Amino acid sequence: MKLNSSSIKITLALYGGTCAAAAYRDYVILLLLAGTGQRVGELAGPNLGDVDLADQSRCVCGKGGRYRHVWWSVPPLQEEFAAYLERLPA
Repeated sequence: MKLNSSSIKITLALYGGTCAAAAYRDYVILLLLAGTGQRVGELAGPNLGDVDLADQSRCVCGKGGRYRHVWWSVPPLQEEFAAYLERLPA
């Protein structure tokens, strides 16, 4: 099954999240996983300091303690991630 924004929205609708903020967070997480190829463990603990908004990338520690950069250069992913960051409390 191809994971695209439509299938992600359907999955989240079936999940039935009760909190709009949590549902949007989950949507962005699924987009990031599908759009960057990150593993769940790599996405689970980032700090905002690990994120380079100008380069649209972040450094992740993967298997074996190896570091690599992942980019989110797909326009829908860029827009959703930027919108999510704007919603975060200061």
